[in-house]
This record gives sequence, structure tokens and C-alpha cells, in this order.
Amino acid sequence: MRRIHDSVAYDSERSETFATYEYALPGDDDHIRETLMRDPDGRYFLDCSGGGRSLFAEVLRDGVSRPGRDLIPLQPGEALRWMQDHDCVEAIEAQFPDAIAAGGWRSVVGVTLDAGTRGRATRAAAEAGIGLEAWIVRLVARAVADDDA
Repeated sequence: MRRIHDSVAYDSERSETFATYEYALPGDDDHIRETLMRDPDGRYFLDCSGGGRSLFAEVLRDGVSRPGRDLIPLQPGEALRWMQDHDCVEAIEAQFPDAIAAGGWRSVVGVTLDAGTRGRATRAAAEAGIGLEAWIVRLVARAVADDDA
């Protein structure tokens, strides 16, 4: 299946599968199948399908629903969260080895920044020679360091 989201083409036929979650039996109206994939450019997405009463059902003009399918792009943190929610330990170890801390899972926190702040933070991270996420982690660790004493 191919879909374009935000001017980016996703193709499940050219992508690698990491994990699959399935609910109910195939053919049931409540059936859901979510397959976590990564395309050749490293972008994660879910290839989702479901029966006529599932989240992925296609609703026709006359109000009748039928089985449907969709591709849903994910940010790396969202892919990690999906793997954690579905107990995909081997996939996490393969895709996100740094997410496994000595004391257990690291917590994933979403941060919303306005464009100006994100730009300045991205430049500061680049000057430090690291990515934005690592820079934010360092910043938070420094801010709470006194709490650990």
C-alpha cells in the first residue's frame, strides 16, 4: 500500500516490518491489525487495517461501513511508545537500544515547542554537537541535578 502524508510517500511494500499487533479474528467486524514498519529513509509508520466496526473501517456515503486500511506516520518517540505499549522487547532492543536504561525503560515525554524556540534549541544542540532530543535530556538532567543530592 502506498500513501502520501504531508508530501512524504510511504510504501509498505518497500518497508521493513518490526512488530505486529492483532485484535480479534481476521474477518470479524472488530478485527484490528497494526504493523509497525520503517521505510528505507528511516521513517516509521503503522500499516493499519480493520473490520467494518474498527477504527480503520471505511464509511461509505450511505453510512455503511466496510473493512479499511490506512498508513499512519509516526515520529521515532511514537514508534518507541507503540512498541512499549505492545511489549515488543526484541524490536525495541533492535531499533532503540539507547532507550533501555540500566534501571529499566526510560520515560518518553512529548514536548511541544513553538517554531522560534525549536529553531533556537536546534541550533544550540547543533553547536553542542548533539541532536535536539539529547540536548533537551541534558538540559533537564542539569536542571534537576540538585534534586538528586
